[in-house]
Amino acid sequence: MNRKLYWTILLNPLALILYAAGLRVLTRLFQWGGVARRLPVLIALGFAGVLWFIIWTIVYFRQKRRKKREVQRGATVLLTAELLIFVLLTGYAGRQIYESAQPYYGKLSWILEEMRNTKKIAFEERDFSRYGLSGIVTALEEGAGLPEDSELYTANTFSVTIADGQIEAVDGYLYTLSGEAPQSYLITYDAAESPDMTVRLNGAVHTEYSRQERMQPMFDMIGALREQGFSGRVNDRKGGESGTDGSEAVTDTAPVNEDENDLSIVLRYGGYTTKVCENPWYRLDEEGRLSLYYRDSYGESKDAYVLTVSLHDGQTGEEKEVSVVFCGEDSMKTKEEMEERSSEEQEISEAREEGQTLLTDQDGSMTFYLDAEHSMRLEVTDAAAGSRFYEFYNGEIHNADPFAGNIGVAEGMYFMDADIGFILLGGASGDASSMYRTTDGGQQFQSVTLPTGEAAEAITGNAYGFTTEDLDYIGTPYEEDGLLKVQVSTSSADMGTFAVVFVSEDAGQSWEWESYTPGMTTNKKQALDRKSVAGL
Repeated sequence: MNRKLYWTILLNPLALILYAAGLRVLTRLFQWGGVARRLPVLIALGFAGVLWFIIWTIVYFRQKRRKKREVQRGATVLLTAELLIFVLLTGYAGRQIYESAQPYYGKLSWILEEMRNTKKIAFEERDFSRYGLSGIVTALEEGAGLPEDSELYTANTFSVTIADGQIEAVDGYLYTLSGEAPQSYLITYDAAESPDMTVRLNGAVHTEYSRQERMQPMFDMIGALREQGFSGRVNDRKGGESGTDGSEAVTDTAPVNEDENDLSIVLRYGGYTTKVCENPWYRLDEEGRLSLYYRDSYGESKDAYVLTVSLHDGQTGEEKEVSVVFCGEDSMKTKEEMEERSSEEQEISEAREEGQTLLTDQDGSMTFYLDAEHSMRLEVTDAAAGSRFYEFYNGEIHNADPFAGNIGVAEGMYFMDADIGFILLGGASGDASSMYRTTDGGQQFQSVTLPTGEAAEAITGNAYGFTTEDLDYIGTPYEEDGLLKVQVSTSSADMGTFAVVFVSEDAGQSWEWESYTPGMTTNKKQALDRKSVAGL
């Protein structure tokens, strides 16, 4: 039998259809995952393909010694077509698999990223009474490449669970500024699941507040606790015998629960924070001694490096805070700070009462108070290179990606009622912005395109030489004379001197050009002004 005939039959249309189906399942597996659903189908198709190859190959070799048949010209053309289809299918699938391996384009990219950036490292120095937290640092140095003697910082709450004197769980996101760029370490450890610690590297961290996120105060507070007999066991609760300096020692009191086997101690640290005082507080002084802290009239709220000690009940899942250890130069709010906070809270109360008021937090988060009962919030969740990532909240509605994957700086927010509203996203430079509209309270937002071309004739020959192509900055919508309006300019800086006004009679579903003004009026400007609330 002629070899060309062998390949022609081996790559027959049915075989190519099975091959295409297998490639489709394979590319979907790499793109979207779903091993439990797709892998059995892929195995079945692969088995059918292998079986067909084996059967036809056996038939071919059995007939090989027979008289060689002449291959018709049509068979040669068919084989050429089959090979071409085979190559095209393989190339197309290969490109799809390649694209799914690119960062954030498919399931395969996440698997590859985890392989590159995730390490399983040995965690042997778990004895808290002997090593304290130094065993965590040692594990990072030996297994995750943490440079020795590095200054560590926490990017969020750092939590350590201790049971019977052994570290049972660690959860935190640490980083160091050693080297040319920050190095991050996302730590997950649960002794019940694995003896190894999972560390994810090369994550994004915000280092602007690194001074307030130092881990050294936590190490100092843990060291002071251990020096006074705290070993991480349940009977090491706060309060008890007096120390040599007259302060209360932090040892030897009765457990909260008779059944200690299901109790564990949780140490939680978040860097320099403000905390409401609810339980006994112990202060670490400059000499490294712990003493009970007595509150005065301004002691309800304190700014400090705070370590919370809690008891966790494994049976009920409840956690009870038993004491707090803190240190810091300013251990309480000053009178001026308390008055400032009271003023900020009053401003929020007035905004709710007034309605249709936008307040901006110090970190760039925004809250729009529609009325006393309804408020919407754009909350900053992360920031990088001058841009921010936001999540949207409206009561029970939570939209984790209101700007459809786009990042920048939120320029404003305006809601006509609890359902219809607008959010605006601009660049850090303020030269351009985009508007998004929702009709379901924020579950979904759609980008809004304004008919700027309608204003081309009106602005021709303006003193600034602007054209409609320059109209890149959309202001915050506002209501005037029973209509919804929005002003568009060339940048946020030019809004006061050059603006084109668009109007909508159907709550923003469609827009028409209304007028051209050299700048916004006083009333319009007041409608668009944002108040800033620092620290909330």
